[in-house]
Amino acid sequence: MTSILPSGLSKKSQERATKAYEKQLSETARSYLNARGLDDQAIANYRLGSVEVPEPGHEPYQGMLSIPYLTPTGPVGFKFRFLDDNRQPKYLVPAGQRPHLFNVRAFHESDESVAICEGEIDTLIMDSVVKIPAVGVAGVEMWKDHFTRCFEGFENIYIMADNDVKENGENPGLRLANRIIDVLPWARIIYLPAGEDLNSTVLKKGSQYVLDLLSPANDDDVPPF
Repeated sequence: MTSILPSGLSKKSQERATKAYEKQLSETARSYLNARGLDDQAIANYRLGSVEVPEPGHEPYQGMLSIPYLTPTGPVGFKFRFLDDNRQPKYLVPAGQRPHLFNVRAFHESDESVAICEGEIDTLIMDSVVKIPAVGVAGVEMWKDHFTRCFEGFENIYIMADNDVKENGENPGLRLANRIIDVLPWARIIYLPAGEDLNSTVLKKGSQYVLDLLSPANDDDVPPF
């Protein structure tokens, strides 16, 4: 994830940009999202779009997928994604944009259970396909301790740990899960299969597999790392 330009957008401008990019959604972007497991209704619900005609300040993101950070009062930021999965970095974020939890509307959809996922796509899959309200964090560096307050009162908090071991042996998914459990000790880390993230797990094994992982019967599972 790389920051390259300040957003330069007020909240009103962010809403205008979100609407514009929704309308500009390309068939290539739609097909990409469908292949990841997000149907057209989910695409509309989360207001995903394409940057075909950039708003001022968004020129470097032309041709990218637009992922707005929505709140009950409107968008507060953006993440932009290249559609080529081999592109590095895959994501760009406007410089100066403050860290936010993604999909905070999930806090209003449940008063009992919520999942924490790494990344926006995984969050949308958990929220719309697995049907567990989910919020997202864009990596361990983007977790802020004040986020803890948002989870007060939730009985079940599931930290979905990506099992994405890198060539150097690092496991960013486990690092993030351990970072969060330090400040949310009543949460549970849910260990995904070796080499998988939440999205790939659902595509390969189905949403019921993930729901089974959340079962209390799996509390004593050995982490598959």
